[in-house]
Amino acid sequence: MVATVDGAIHRSLAAHLPFQLHAREFGRHTLYLISHGVVPAGYVHVRSEASPWGMVEVVWSLDEELRVRGFRFQRCRSPQRQSFESDAFCHWISGKGFAELVDVLDEGATGISSDYAELFRGREELAVTVLRSALKAILVTELAWGEAIADRRLQAILVKAAGAEEFELGREDGGMRIIVGRDREGREVGRAARLLEAGPGRGAGVFFAFSPDGQLLEKWSLPSLPSSRGASSSQSERQQSGRDENQIKRVRTAAFMPK
Repeated sequence: MVATVDGAIHRSLAAHLPFQLHAREFGRHTLYLISHGVVPAGYVHVRSEASPWGMVEVVWSLDEELRVRGFRFQRCRSPQRQSFESDAFCHWISGKGFAELVDVLDEGATGISSDYAELFRGREELAVTVLRSALKAILVTELAWGEAIADRRLQAILVKAAGAEEFELGREDGGMRIIVGRDREGREVGRAARLLEAGPGRGAGVFFAFSPDGQLLEKWSLPSLPSSRGASSSQSERQQSGRDENQIKRVRTAAFMPK
């Protein structure tokens, strides 16, 4: 599946990432879809990242939640390469999503945060390169192909949250994409909705799964980068909690509105 990273996507990337983008971020890129039978099972995306040893090319495998499943170097001349290909590092990065990976970098994303300094001591440069590559792989997958893979991800969140095996696809309501999940006997087990968040350039999707009685089971989203990382004030936390609750109510109402 091919998409073009244009100016709108570039602005969205810049809003989420704590570092500057280079010219190679523009142009056509390819996403490979993975399925286990008819069940969506993730994505493969190749990213290139500038480094002191030239361009580093990394093949990323992501799950449907856009968390890292695995990776391998396609091109890397760094003498630190072998330590990142170890089982220990592969185990460490597996399952990490955007927020966890951002936290490993310092505020300018030019080095490693103090919490992870010991883990990457002596190999900081390649660590920063790999982490930046992962962050961009996750974001570009959502921003460039978000609409095209929306139904796959709606199915996946219902499989995870409610054990759905059959789906009614394609309902739209107020700009939201909504599907119903059922078991083999046709009984409803839950509903999922994708809300497109407003933002600079192209917005990122937020996914919700609800039980048949409207209880929130699961939520997937890519967090925007705070203007200053670290502990938020209690007032900011309350404001964000209020926004989240209003968003959930809005989506729940749309998901269960009669056709």
